[in-house]
Amino acid sequence: MTQTSAKSFLVSLVGLLILIGCNVTASRQPSSSSRSETDQSAQTAADAGRKLFPVRQNGKHGYISRTGEMAIPPQFDYAEDFSEGMAAVAIKSGDQIIDGINRPVADLMWGFINEAGNVVVPERFTRVGRFSEGLAWVEIADKHGSSEFGMNKHGYIDKNGKMVIAPQFPFQFDPHGIDDGTADFKEGLAVVKRGKKRGYIDKTSKIAITPHFDEAGSFSEGLAAISIGKKYGYIDDTGRIVVEPQFDFATTFSDDGMALIGIGTGWAYASKAGEIILRPKYGQPSPFSEGLSAVKTDLGAGYINNQGNLVIEVQAATAGSFSEGMAIVSIDGKNGYIDKTGTLVIKPQFVWAEKFSGGLAKVHPRTMDEYGYIDKAGKYVWQPSR
Repeated sequence: MTQTSAKSFLVSLVGLLILIGCNVTASRQPSSSSRSETDQSAQTAADAGRKLFPVRQNGKHGYISRTGEMAIPPQFDYAEDFSEGMAAVAIKSGDQIIDGINRPVADLMWGFINEAGNVVVPERFTRVGRFSEGLAWVEIADKHGSSEFGMNKHGYIDKNGKMVIAPQFPFQFDPHGIDDGTADFKEGLAVVKRGKKRGYIDKTSKIAITPHFDEAGSFSEGLAAISIGKKYGYIDDTGRIVVEPQFDFATTFSDDGMALIGIGTGWAYASKAGEIILRPKYGQPSPFSEGLSAVKTDLGAGYINNQGNLVIEVQAATAGSFSEGMAIVSIDGKNGYIDKTGTLVIKPQFVWAEKFSGGLAKVHPRTMDEYGYIDKAGKYVWQPSR
């Protein structure tokens, strides 16, 4: 979610704690050790080909290359990651006098640039999402420039900035909540909200699946998690219930064909037919990523394979999901990285660390206000800056 710099910071901070692929809100989360973003499996290919990374220097944002060279000079008041060759950037707007009253307006106005650094979509939106399947959701301020931070309607633009779906949908999340990605198009459909119910639209803005679910997640592997009342199940892209709502929690399916589900106070992995495939004997499991699932062990943390066997065990307070062969572990309050042998390849030294993407990882060595990028050897390609 991109709105004000403070809210964007909150989103990036808290978003890292959201369970991978869990696009359905629930009262509990499987593993506090899961340290990755939503839609990780869908982003794997894009991450591998990632070329540019946002940096902040002297209070302005620009982009560096994978080798740490400045590719787009710092000039924006805020900048997001690239997605499908486009990145959201923002400039400050501040307050304005309307009818003799100093009225607050959105402090950042958002647009999009391409990988050459050219502004393709001028900064005129109060909030924006990322491009997914050629479209990005946007929110337009009222006629005075005011934004109610989520109370306004959102629509969708294409990569030329053309409004292809007029603003008409209220957001899934509360005004100060986290964008969980469900407003993005996935497999041709995006979640929308009508009253208190959720359904799906297609790219022509037609209601493809009538809003009658209490919760609804993005499609993945042809299925989406939904809830009716307090029970979760799965539907296909026609809205047909494939797995009857029966679980207490449900996540999206990953490329291994399994989804983490909650049953009572326990956890299990289900097939697309709703059959229980695996009941892990370890606590706080996470969805599988790169063939492994982070779990809680007597030693601290570890990883199981899809047969439920413990293949890695580390003396860490928490362990995150693998991305590009590396996973974040927290030891004595500091974050570092292990590889798939369980070897600590980058010693814990950061107050915060993010997953590897495109060969680099964003790390915060001292404070959240300052960050840099390291390679898989732990060497800085961009020194921490603010």
